[in-house]
Amino acid sequence: MDKLIVATHNRGKLREIKQFFCDLPVKIISADELGEDSPRETGKTYRENALLKARYLYDKYRIPTLADDSGLEVKILNGLPGVYSARFDGPKATYESNNIKLLSRLGNKSDRRAKFISVIILLSDTIYQSIGKVSGRIAYNLSGVSGFGYDPLFIPLGYQKTYSELACKKQFISHRAIALKKIKKIIEKL
Repeated sequence: MDKLIVATHNRGKLREIKQFFCDLPVKIISADELGEDSPRETGKTYRENALLKARYLYDKYRIPTLADDSGLEVKILNGLPGVYSARFDGPKATYESNNIKLLSRLGNKSDRRAKFISVIILLSDTIYQSIGKVSGRIAYNLSGVSGFGYDPLFIPLGYQKTYSELACKKQFISHRAIALKKIKKIIEKL
């Protein structure tokens, strides 16, 4: 494989994926570089949404396509925001508004258990899937300046700092990193 389309407009996600695959002789092309919009995420699962995004570009270009759908699931909120993580605060949600809404919904509750899930689909002639999960908890306040999404709130199990504060270390311990490790092995064989 010499080219790989990454079906995302999320710059943070794209940066993480490019860094992860930097040692592979593969040219990574983003949906932005192709001038492509994203399909509406109408799936009820991470897998359905990732497959939807991958298929949209693969069917058009016939170049192996990778898509990730990730979400934060908070136990006391019955798994919310889940597949709605990016639009938790509505269709015009921002990282900031999603974080504020999550903090508001949690209030001072002491049970702040949560997990991040990433489902990655690599679509070529075959559908390959990889899942990464990291358990942790939600901080009481935003902390850290790096990363994106819920990174300033999520503290992975075994750490006292948020993904944002862990910055470079996140690249190796995150839910996406776990899923990407498995997909990388597949890419190396294609």
